[in-house]
Amino acid sequence: MIETIFLDLDGVCCDFISASLKRINREDLINNWPIGKYNLEEATNISYTEIWKKIDELGSDFWRNLEEYPWFVGMYNELTKIGKVIFCSGPSLCPNSLKGKLEWLQDRFGKEFRDYILTSKKFYLATEKSVLIDDSDENCSSFILNGGKSILFPQKWNKNFVMTNRAVEHTFENLSKFGLTLKG
Repeated sequence: MIETIFLDLDGVCCDFISASLKRINREDLINNWPIGKYNLEEATNISYTEIWKKIDELGSDFWRNLEEYPWFVGMYNELTKIGKVIFCSGPSLCPNSLKGKLEWLQDRFGKEFRDYILTSKKFYLATEKSVLIDDSDENCSSFILNGGKSILFPQKWNKNFVMTNRAVEHTFENLSKFGLTLKG
């Protein structure tokens, strides 16, 4: 029985990629992302250092102002009907990332909101009673290897790219395979 749903932020709930591409003047890739390329460096041919320097220059505001995906509110509300939802997001190496992600959550759920874990080591949270919903092939694989269940949220940059037009449906179909279904 699944007790906890760990829900990734960037790439599942909010649009890190478009904001990053705008920041490095590569908006041309927003609708033309190279299929299967997870890393910005790989997709843009711009160095890791150069990309993160531009992002980090904006401080916590970069993270705080990431746009919600259109499905975020509805998906989150439906997930809360079937289990305890904890946001689980990996910060960048810049401390402002932590602050901005927390502000993003508090802007939506209030200052008292505490249902989050900010860590780059999501696999430490894996148990037989938990499922991770994430857009990273690597995060999902390591979560499974450490005893949890996972759902790879379809995006252009992962192996589920063919399902991007039905990403939310794919997520709920897979949750039902773990015995989690909407109540009522």
